[in-house]
Amino acid sequence: MSTAVLATPHTQEQSAVTVAEPITPAAYHKVFRTFALVLGVAGVSLGLLNQQRVAREFEILPLWWSIPALAAVFASTLVLALTAYFAPIRILCFLLRTISIGYVLALITWPLAHSGPPLEDDFRCWLWSVNALAAMAAAVAWPPRIALPYLALIPAGSVLLNAYAAEYSEWGNVIEDIAMATTAATVYVSMGLIGLNTGWRLDEIKASAQARAAKAAATAARNQERERIDGLIHDGVISTLLNASQGGDTAVLARQSRRTLDQIDGLRAGVEAAQAFRGSEAVAYLRSAAMDISEDAVVNLDAPHEMDSFTIPAYAVRAIGAGLAEALTNSIRHADVPGRTTHRTVSISMYPERCRVSVHDNGKGFDPRSTPADRLGLAVSIRGRMARVPGGSSRVESTPGGGTNVTLFWRSSDD
Repeated sequence: MSTAVLATPHTQEQSAVTVAEPITPAAYHKVFRTFALVLGVAGVSLGLLNQQRVAREFEILPLWWSIPALAAVFASTLVLALTAYFAPIRILCFLLRTISIGYVLALITWPLAHSGPPLEDDFRCWLWSVNALAAMAAAVAWPPRIALPYLALIPAGSVLLNAYAAEYSEWGNVIEDIAMATTAATVYVSMGLIGLNTGWRLDEIKASAQARAAKAAATAARNQERERIDGLIHDGVISTLLNASQGGDTAVLARQSRRTLDQIDGLRAGVEAAQAFRGSEAVAYLRSAAMDISEDAVVNLDAPHEMDSFTIPAYAVRAIGAGLAEALTNSIRHADVPGRTTHRTVSISMYPERCRVSVHDNGKGFDPRSTPADRLGLAVSIRGRMARVPGGSSRVESTPGGGTNVTLFWRSSDD
């Protein structure tokens, strides 16, 4: 069975929200599993309540009808009740569709299987008693274009079958029973459709919020980077001119002038963004990113003596710098404990083909598993950013009262 229908809502053609990233249907699947459990428990309960009817019809109907019908409806609901919260979604969907399809086939073939006398007036066919269950299974497992016709026909079909089996003659009662059965089924089907649609909407809202946050973070990072570049060039030009006016050392002045001109040429040519960082430049960049956020942070360095003998891709350095800044910002916002000094340490490990930066504080900490969904700093600015970097990854470790450690990694794919 294709799982395409499971990755999109039943009402996807009506969706008005457009997001840049694929939607992860976490809330939708949670609602789906909840309804699967409810249907499973309801099916088992109805089977126990209807055991007398089931036993009676098992005696008068052939096995070729009774065994598949009972398996499709009651055995499937038992499996649903037992596996709703851990079985793959596609398996749960298969079971729900088995219930809805099996019920229709049982309803159609019942007159062919029954060749005995009419059922007693006070003894109703067990198919009639589970029509709402089958309708709700169809609503959860199928799109509305299938579930709604099912709702319109199946409750009425079950009542007509009951009338046929008992040889009803009072059609006024039959019509009343059809209205009651359809009303009851409509309530359950509406619950299923509204619940699933609500779950999907929540997933849409979350994906849209993350996409907007990622876009805003990218824009802020570009602006911050441009401001940093402009500031470095401005300081380089002013510093060079000041040294020249004061008759500074000629060799130093020449190197400084050359470096400043290279920066200006790179910016003008538009190649600066893709230019790899030498090891020393990457360290200076990350140190500057830390100091921009917290001048009190202690920066430790682990690197070889000859750091200019290797380079680190610009995209990796900038992503780590942005994640470092976000980690320090989060620490300043959330880690402080009244009456206690919070110490922040940035540890930079820079070697050929790999880079690691750790941001540690001894603040109040938190439980990463209970971070609210609207706290997008960790999800987008740190984890999401590093996950999009080739060779990048991140780790967030924290415990309430035990401080926080955020580690950002990059390793060359060729390493």
